Parts: sequence; C-alpha cells; structure tokens
Amino acid sequence: MPLIQRHPSTYQIVHETYRRATIRRFPYVVFYEFNEQEIIIYAVFHCSQDPEKWRSRLQ
Repeated sequence: MPLIQRHPSTYQIVHETYRRATIRRFPYVVFYEFNEQEIIIYAVFHCSQDPEKWRSRLQ
C-alpha cells in the first residue's frame, strides 16, 4: 500500500469517486477515496469473490 500513500491518484476511478488498487503480492483489490488530508479505505476484497459485491459496500 505504500504506492497508494505516495501516489493516490495513480489508480483509476471505478465508481463515482472510488478508486481500485490491485495488490500485486496477493489476489486482493483495495477500494478507496482520497482528499488532500487523508486516504479512506472502504473495502479490501479477495479477487475470487463476486465482482459486483464491492458495489454494495460502497453505497
């Protein structure tokens, strides 16, 4: 996650203002938002889960 800390705007927006970062070492994705002061992580999902499940978590 250090890359998210250093360059939070690197990852693409996938839903409204939420971004998705894929973690290389593990089959996980991180959904987050950021502003000038903080990074807010909303979900960490294993890639084998239903891909639509994360959307319900972000609402």
